[in-house]
Amino acid sequence: MEDVVVFNVGDLLARWSNDTIRSTVHQVVQPPVQSEGEVWPARLSKAFSAHANQDTFIEAIPGTFGVESEKRYEGRDYEWGVLFAEVKGYTLSSGWQ
Repeated sequence: MEDVVVFNVGDLLARWSNDTIRSTVHQVVQPPVQSEGEVWPARLSKAFSAHANQDTFIEAIPGTFGVESEKRYEGRDYEWGVLFAEVKGYTLSSGWQ
């Protein structure tokens, strides 16, 4: 695919958007080994991470659901490790944040 831009969004944006914008598992892979004469295009990767303030209440933004029962996540205070685990369905080990 030529002239394509891919955005890997995070778990916080998934919660705010009520999964309208879905978070994915991020995995960077090297292009396949080139055969002689085969050329792969250059790739550019830019990383940017943003986190909410610790006192932020996280809930779906109005407009991403019709009625309260359509919210996919219960509103809660921001704790990055906990939000990540909830979105991905992981279990937190003690002490991991």
